[in-house]
Amino acid sequence: MNPFINKALGSVISVVLTGAVTWLIAKGYLTADAGAQLIAILTSLGLIAAQRVWKKFGDQKVLLTAVATTAPTTLAVIEAKVADGQSPSVNTPADVVPVLSSVP
Repeated sequence: MNPFINKALGSVISVVLTGAVTWLIAKGYLTADAGAQLIAILTSLGLIAAQRVWKKFGDQKVLLTAVATTAPTTLAVIEAKVADGQSPSVNTPADVVPVLSSVP
């Protein structure tokens, strides 16, 4: 995942969690120290989950591009096609043969 996206997503997760944990502290469910630890832990878990989703999305694009490529080729060529935007949609149903999209 792009480091900029990683930091931005971490900031968003942290802001949302800070609001929720602040509410829990105000209601007396958590102490301030426990709240700070909870924010740090949940932010890390949120980033890990987001990175895994991002990785699976990228792997799915590579797989569908490889299936849609008619001739045998190398992984480097497949990854270049994905980078150029010549990959099928990751929402391609399992019963449909993926087709490479054309780049204008």
